[in-house]
Parts: sequence; structure tokens; C-alpha cells
Amino acid sequence: MQAERFDARGRFGQLAPTYDAVFTGSTGLRAINELELAVVTGRLGDVCGRRVLDAGMGTGRVAEALVGRGAEVVGIDVTPQMLERAHRRVPGAPRILARVGALLPFADRSFDDAVCIRVLKYVGDWPAALAEFRRVLRPGARLVVEIANRRSVARWGYAGYRSQPLSLATVGMTRRMLTDAGFLPWAVDSGTRLPHALYERSGERAAAVLDRVEQVAGRVLGDGVLARSFFVTAELVD
Repeated sequence: MQAERFDARGRFGQLAPTYDAVFTGSTGLRAINELELAVVTGRLGDVCGRRVLDAGMGTGRVAEALVGRGAEVVGIDVTPQMLERAHRRVPGAPRILARVGALLPFADRSFDDAVCIRVLKYVGDWPAALAEFRRVLRPGARLVVEIANRRSVARWGYAGYRSQPLSLATVGMTRRMLTDAGFLPWAVDSGTRLPHALYERSGERAAAVLDRVEQVAGRVLGDGVLARSFFVTAELVD
């Protein structure tokens, strides 16, 4: 599970000015973004008036969706440039320079819910990260995490995954770690199943075809070997 040293601050500092344009630069990539936001908002449910930790805030795309539903979002990220972009996007959401996997600058039981999307693959010590989530969340809180699928074939369609050290896991491994950390996993949603490269230049019609192919392939071959990532939702038990 331990990833090699990865300079997230330096890497995403360079990507920050163009991150949103690059990762939503086609209909296909926007479809991936919309899928992720739909899973997060769907699993968290009614967040109106709830204080939510966005762990790995990036440019604020998840925070924006949650704030739009009435949540009070506090974001952390290791990259100052990404936090600046998030401030432009969601100016009312507090943002703090902090790293997932390290001691978080919050009191115990400070949050009602938490999300951690597109982040854990860069974190070497998952038990430490989950222990901090447990500490700052209130009993009954919901936690949605995205994991890079260790068994995925489609994941290797994205060259970026081959060029850097990553922490990968199966759904079973993630469930066990969440359980050990005091969470009760209760829902698993798959991300996209086909190679990322197929989405990079796909237009509206192609994106619709890819979506249909993924649905069929997921049923026939199983997400365990196809989905590039999974979203696991868990509840903190006291």
C-alpha cells in the first residue's frame, strides 16, 4: 500500500492553471467529471447545513457542487496554486494548506461528512489518513473516498498512471481498511471502465457510445478488472 515519494505539491502546482481545461476539455472528460460529482452528491444526500471536509480540494469542483446544495465546505489541499483556483471558484469556502495523510488542523468531531476524490492514490499511508478522518468526523458522518483499482486493466490506458508511484487497492482491501478505521462501508460505485484515452477527444455522440459500452462490459466482464476507480461510501460508527 505504501506509495513511493510523490511530489504532489510540485506536480499539481504546475498543472493548476490548466487543470480544469485539461480534465474537462472534451465531452467525454466532462462525462467523467459529471459521474464523479453525481456519485458524491448522491451518496452524501441532503447536505444542507452540514459541515463537509473536502480532503484534496483541488480547484474546488466538488466543493462547488456541495456548496450549491447548501453545505458548509472546508477544503484542504497540499498545493497553494490549486487552493487559489478553488478560491476563485468557491470564494466563500474556507481553504487550508494541509496534506491528506498528515495531522489535520481541525479539532475532534469538527465535520458532519467528508469526501476524498482523486487523492488517495497519491497518499502512501492510508491508515493514517483514515485515522485522521475518523478523528475529525462526528459519529454517523458519511465518508466518500475514491480509490484507484489495483486490478484494473483499463487504468493502464492512462499514461499518467504509469509515470508516477501510486497507492492502489481493490474494493475488498478498501473495505477492510475502512472497517479497521472504525467505518462501516455500505455502498460501492464504479468509475469509468474504459481507458482514459478513449474519453480525451470524444464528442457527445462518442461519449454516449462509450457509456453504453461500459454498461455492457461492466455486466459481462465485471468491474473488478475494468473500472479504473471505485467510490466507496462509509459511515462512521461510534
